[in-house]
Amino acid sequence: MVMSWTPTDAETLLHAAFPWSAHVTVEGGSKFVSARYAVLEENFGVAEALLRFERDPGDTVQRVRRSQLEHAVNTGILELDSGASVCQPEVTDMPLLASPFRDLIGYQPTIEHGWIARMRLHQSWWRAFRLRVPYGTGPTRSSKTRYGNMLDDDGAARGLNFLTDEACAAYDERVAVTPVGVDEWRTRRNLLASQPMAFNLFGHLSKHLGLATGLFQRLLSNGEVSAVTSIEIERLSDALGDRTAFDAFVTYRRPDGAHACVVVETKLTEPFSQQSYDWTRYVAHTAFDATVWTTAEPNVLGDGRWSQLWRNHLLARAESAACDGLGPATLLVVHHPLDPHCRRNVDAYRALLHEPTEVRAVDLLAIRDVLGDLVVGDDNQEKWLADFSDRYLDLRLSDALRGIEDTAPAGA
Repeated sequence: MVMSWTPTDAETLLHAAFPWSAHVTVEGGSKFVSARYAVLEENFGVAEALLRFERDPGDTVQRVRRSQLEHAVNTGILELDSGASVCQPEVTDMPLLASPFRDLIGYQPTIEHGWIARMRLHQSWWRAFRLRVPYGTGPTRSSKTRYGNMLDDDGAARGLNFLTDEACAAYDERVAVTPVGVDEWRTRRNLLASQPMAFNLFGHLSKHLGLATGLFQRLLSNGEVSAVTSIEIERLSDALGDRTAFDAFVTYRRPDGAHACVVVETKLTEPFSQQSYDWTRYVAHTAFDATVWTTAEPNVLGDGRWSQLWRNHLLARAESAACDGLGPATLLVVHHPLDPHCRRNVDAYRALLHEPTEVRAVDLLAIRDVLGDLVVGDDNQEKWLADFSDRYLDLRLSDALRGIEDTAPAGA
């Protein structure tokens, strides 16, 4: 008995199998990538439907059975009786499109170069070929420009900027307390931003404190950490009287039972903030201890290359003093290994400290390598770490997108 179905049923199956573009090989072996395809309502039958895949020039219409579409949903491959086949496109298929950036990859600013441009392209690759969803507008709510690294309304609503359910749950729990300190548009939509990266790393680890313990035991070393006891993302603080937040805040217990904490600053492509403050007021704050720094000169400590770092360091010391039970604080700057400036600026700031170990820098590659040893044998954690590595570290995956020419303006 043949099950009845409707054009809507067929359309749902088609886009479940190929959610964002399709690579079509027609009879005779000719290939193209179609960004627009649909089920034709005319001539729709109980046994078969007609699919139209648009291309320029010359669309193709193919007959399909329900069983074939259902099989494609499970395998990602649609084999048709005509000899044609459909699969999900890959990076190497982009030359088949006349306008790959307009149709699939997404807009890349032509005035942007270097490190930020490379990471924007890679996040566009992640969206197009791993998430397989359309690109959206950004970087702010009022923006009209569509970028390859931005998710659209549907992608944001589905939580696709988060790598795991745990990371998404950490975000939901944080904004349920207060949205202050979390940029909802940026965090849910901008794949290039550091705030979603903080949730994808430390938000995930906040639900797996045993794994977090293993990580910080290696990062801090010297038998410093017995057990991580909590991880907060975007912890608000008014310890300096200017209402700010820590990207991540880790508390732990030492082997002797004493408590301590790690304040985490995460960087992906954003430089340290260049915002200017009344640095003289910060030097006068009770949290400023002249025995910690080698200078009390506001202009030196407030140098734009590391002024955000100094402010975060001072805030960490103030928070530690203001909250009973936190213990001493270490500032940890987490950055990308290819960032050309972050490590250098951290090292320059550490030179202003009598005890440089109060501030440390670690790159994402080192974190991945430590976690790689810790997740062996746990399929879920191995997948999380593999996805984290592919999205943020393995830029070779998007190398084929570099140098692709587009016959239409990327933002068209």
